[in-house]
Amino acid sequence: MNIRSRMSENAENALINFENARIPDARVTLKQYNDIRYKSIYESWRGIVDFSWQIIQNHNFLQKESENSKGFGMFVDMAEIWEMFLRSKLRKSFPDWDVSSPEIDTYNGTFFKRKIIPDIVMKKGNDVMLFDAKWKRMQFNNFDVDRSDFFQIHTYIQYYKQMGYNVVASGLLYPISVEEDGLMNNRYSTLFGNSSDSTVFIVDGICFGEEKNADGDKLDKGEIERWESSFDRNVEFFINRIRKIFS
Repeated sequence: MNIRSRMSENAENALINFENARIPDARVTLKQYNDIRYKSIYESWRGIVDFSWQIIQNHNFLQKESENSKGFGMFVDMAEIWEMFLRSKLRKSFPDWDVSSPEIDTYNGTFFKRKIIPDIVMKKGNDVMLFDAKWKRMQFNNFDVDRSDFFQIHTYIQYYKQMGYNVVASGLLYPISVEEDGLMNNRYSTLFGNSSDSTVFIVDGICFGEEKNADGDKLDKGEIERWESSFDRNVEFFINRIRKIFS
């Protein structure tokens, strides 16, 4: 199996950038790595250097047993899990829509050919809804929406419009860190705020609630159950907001 077929878009882009980088012939030897000494001002970089060395040596850094314990540590791509979770919920809630994340070739025949990969494409006949899932903090401040994310989703919109689809809605979907009843109302607009364009553009998502327990105390069973119940309701609120767009 081609391992890249199982990679997230961010991971694949990082590999492409690495492969295209001009790297000098000189290599850091094991002795040079072991001889690294950190001045106090650079001590905070030690962890990054050690992690980079593991990657260079092609160690299995995704799952590694500690030398001092029986446990295992594992890195989890929460951005990809968030994307998969949203796609699963939308697929289940809208069974008459095809929900996918297609890879689309652009500029074929050129050296700058690229794939565009929308996180969530919902299709029903000629109607399409396009969303990108962003695992980033969202409190409905202007700077919460990253500039590159904003332009990326608009690239997808223009592509599907050029292909003749009716783009019903599009937008960016986040884990929301304010309470559901405190969500701002100005999260929806027509594309570019243009009254002549019927495409709805949204910045929305699922409310996780305000950050609590910041001191790191373990939640008790009752608190976990209350949070789970609240989260399930907020998922339904989100699905209903999407449903209202085209109903």
